[in-house]
Order: sequence, then structure tokens, then C-alpha cells
Amino acid sequence: MLIKANMRTIAGFLALVLLLSGAIGTTALAAGAGSGSPPPQAPQTQCVQGNVNSAPVVPDDESDADKAVLASEAEVTEAEAVSIAEAANPGYTFTVEELDSENGVIAYELKGSDPSGGTLEVEVNAGDGTIMAESEGENEG
Repeated sequence: MLIKANMRTIAGFLALVLLLSGAIGTTALAAGAGSGSPPPQAPQTQCVQGNVNSAPVVPDDESDADKAVLASEAEVTEAEAVSIAEAANPGYTFTVEELDSENGVIAYELKGSDPSGGTLEVEVNAGDGTIMAESEGENEG
């Protein structure tokens, strides 16, 4: 008899815990729905027609919303990134090609050119302004 009474108490307690968990989860979900941030979107894929064995092609263009999020998280502005690249590479004039995130690091990809036609690609960390990578392009002149 004592065991049956305890079983009812335990069952009632578990039911209460589950009920409260559901209420908390629903409240959190409702609060998140009104936060103004869009839900994450799955990448869209395209298949090449006529080639059954081809893998889906995932476009690498980021949406405007994704780019806006990256820009809002960047501590270094585009103008500062250009200044950093030009200070490290005298004689080159740089333009921002893209703001991208790779492995959790947001970086500006810049392309520079000098008067003799030389080109240089530089990545500037958008968090701390350090130059992450440089590579020379082909001389076109």
C-alpha cells in the first residue's frame, strides 16, 4: 500500500515537471518568435538536369541579410580595412571585394593594384584588423 501511494506521488510530480517544461519551452519559443531575427535558412541546392550522378550545386552567394549580419558583427569598418592593407603595402590601392566568414572568423577580402599593374589580394580580420593572408596576383602589364 505504501509503495502504491509513493508511486502516485512520483507520477504526479513527473507530470507536473513535464507540464512546466512544456510551458517554459512554449514561452521561450514565443519570445524568440518576436525577437525580430529571421529563422536560419537551409542552403538552396540546384541539380544539373540530364546528369543523374551530379551532386547538388550549393550557391556560395550570401543573402543580403547574411551580409548585413556579418557587417554588424565586424569591429573594423571597410574603410579601416582598406587603410590597414594600404599601410602594409605601400603603393597599392585596395578595394573591398567581399566580407565573409570562414571558420568563425569574419574577414574582409581586398584586392589591390599598383601603378605598374601588379595585383595583390589581402584578407583583413574584421574583428581585430590583423592581416590574415596575402597573395600576389599576376602582372597584367
